Amino acid sequence: MFELFVENPLYFMAILVCIGIFVNSYISYITSSYYKVTKHFYFDIYTDKGKYGEYLIYKHLKKMEADGAKFLFNLYIPNSSGGTTEIDVLIISPKGIFVFESKNYSGWIFGSENQKNWYQTLSGRDRTCCKEKFYNPVRQNRAHIEALKKFLQVNVPMWSIIVFSERCTLKSIEITSNDVAVINRDKLGREVASIYN
Repeated sequence: MFELFVENPLYFMAILVCIGIFVNSYISYITSSYYKVTKHFYFDIYTDKGKYGEYLIYKHLKKMEADGAKFLFNLYIPNSSGGTTEIDVLIISPKGIFVFESKNYSGWIFGSENQKNWYQTLSGRDRTCCKEKFYNPVRQNRAHIEALKKFLQVNVPMWSIIVFSERCTLKSIEITSNDVAVINRDKLGREVASIYN
């Protein structure tokens, strides 16, 4: 094995670069607010789609911490039926509270603000399509915000932001409320900045 590195130092350099990238990524993760709040193991975020989506929301918006914003993750709030509701990501900022629902989906997404269910269309390798329904994330996040308002009992501006992965296409999404946004994750920084400024 050692001879392989001596004969071709590019192998050795490639391994060093890979180790450097891993160490840098690991240190960035364990020093992040996401890790400090959730205590999720580093490899867990790469094997759990939900955790990974939440972490990517944090990564896109972590610069808000410099302005005094605080992040909370997987926050359980009592609801009106005696149970709890879970908020994926919440940001408390000087401008108000941002409540995020993370959907790490792929395919085409269809839905409107007032429908009960939305639809995900996936295309198979044999060019067949399958259509899956899921509960309207706008309604889901609205329930989170209602529970949060009741729990906090304060009048603070709150925004609902539904974040889908870049792997999906938001084909036909109809939203009429000014305090609701449905976006792909790569538009997240711009969307929050437009509200924040």
